[in-house]
Amino acid sequence: MRCKVAFVPSIAAGAGGAWQEMSGSKVHISKYTSYGTLESHDLRGSSLLRHSGGTMDRARIISGIRKGFRAIAIAFVVATLIPILLALALSVPTARVLSLIVATLLLQANAAFVGVGFGLNPLFILVVMTLTELGIVLAIYEILDVFAETSERVQSFTKSTEAKMKKYPVLHRYGAATLIVLPALPVIGLYSSVVIGWLLRWNKLQSLFFVTLGWILVTGFLLLVALGFVRVVF
Repeated sequence: MRCKVAFVPSIAAGAGGAWQEMSGSKVHISKYTSYGTLESHDLRGSSLLRHSGGTMDRARIISGIRKGFRAIAIAFVVATLIPILLALALSVPTARVLSLIVATLLLQANAAFVGVGFGLNPLFILVVMTLTELGIVLAIYEILDVFAETSERVQSFTKSTEAKMKKYPVLHRYGAATLIVLPALPVIGLYSSVVIGWLLRWNKLQSLFFVTLGWILVTGFLLLVALGFVRVVF
């Protein structure tokens, strides 16, 4: 007599299956035996999502750290190292150059009066202050890019701003030219002008050019005032 042996699938294995004949017997094999339950698939999927999300977060953090160090390196090389090397080449006291750099960071364009007070050459003052401005502006751009990469809120804000700016092609294309006047404004100054250009998603090179041009113009004007060539009546 042929007997039929049926292995009833357990709850963990799931329902269903197929009958196969083996060694004169019919055995019921669950179709979920090899692949697991639906719940296990959901658990594996959620685990993979958490793992990929954690990997992306770590990648963002690492990228942010790298850009942070790059911002520091740019600021140091352009704003400090090059002016010091230039001072050594021209036999200018490095202490005065460092003081001028610090004054530029704190007083911005008004540091021209400090440089003149140190008895430095006006052209040398303009060059050092412009190098300091370039280093700081480039570093600020790097820091802002870090915020854009690591913060979803900042990303959504910049994307919406860029979409709005595209509705005004003239402003989107030539708006960076307005940055030429911002370094001369007492309230806005150099640092805020960089942030404004970045938030409005204007071209980086154009923004850098016009901010630097405005910086050179206002610094040159203040040098003329400090040297007595121009009198300003308040």
